[in-house]
Amino acid sequence: MNVNQLKMFVTVVESRGFSAAARQSNVSATAVSKQIKALEDMLGTQLIYRTSTKFQITDVGEMFYTHCKRLLKDMDNLEDMVHSFQSEPSGNLFVFSTTAFADVYITPHLKEFSTLYPRVLMTLDVADRIADVQKEGLDLCFGLIRHWDGDLIQKKLFTSCPNIYAAPSYLKSHDEPKSIKELLDHKFICHGNRPDNLMVTFRDGLSIQVTPSLVVNAHESFMSAALQGLGLIVLFDFTAKNHVEKGQLVQLLVGEEMASENYHLHYPATQHPKPAAKALMDFVLSKI
Repeated sequence: MNVNQLKMFVTVVESRGFSAAARQSNVSATAVSKQIKALEDMLGTQLIYRTSTKFQITDVGEMFYTHCKRLLKDMDNLEDMVHSFQSEPSGNLFVFSTTAFADVYITPHLKEFSTLYPRVLMTLDVADRIADVQKEGLDLCFGLIRHWDGDLIQKKLFTSCPNIYAAPSYLKSHDEPKSIKELLDHKFICHGNRPDNLMVTFRDGLSIQVTPSLVVNAHESFMSAALQGLGLIVLFDFTAKNHVEKGQLVQLLVGEEMASENYHLHYPATQHPKPAAKALMDFVLSKI
């Protein structure tokens, strides 16, 4: 039994026939038949029933196919792993990130990454949504939500705490809230892509439903409205840090902590991360 025989068996099963497998592999149907027959002789069992009118995989053949697929994937992963230590990162890299994460940890550092890895062609999709890593063919996915797909590798990046902020201009014309209850007297800027953002939940379990003065579905407009003093805003601490340091935002109700959440990195488990993906992973982690 050799790798070529296993690959041919998988091709025959997935093509549902010897002739189709031959066309796909660019060999004769006789050559395909000989490889499958040699494999069956070595195993001492029939994997496929075939006649001039019938093609059927045996029960043993079905189980053998499942294990073959897994073995061949593992072999590909092993080869990719070796190449990842030998190859300079290059080629296409498909990445998704939520807006807040990209604004802090990816976008400001793109020039540095490009200088370090000039042969990597990155396609970066930045949006406030849940990406389908497998369907969209993504190499890496950075996001707030722990992904539901059990076939993905998930790595926790960091824990962040959301807080309530306001622009100094807003506080000049409104009394600063000194308690959670007083938040009910204030307007909030809410993000349209987050249906639960009208409910502000604190770590002790207390929740309040806020009144929006503005609802927007774009992060840039969301931030701009807050900086213009149109209302209070709920932001994760890492997103607000730069604005607080510049005096553009003020954290309110310090000590009244909201429930913290984790940011994650997701990538397909079916393959070893290619060199370009591994390079970006390490690069982003160095910025956190």
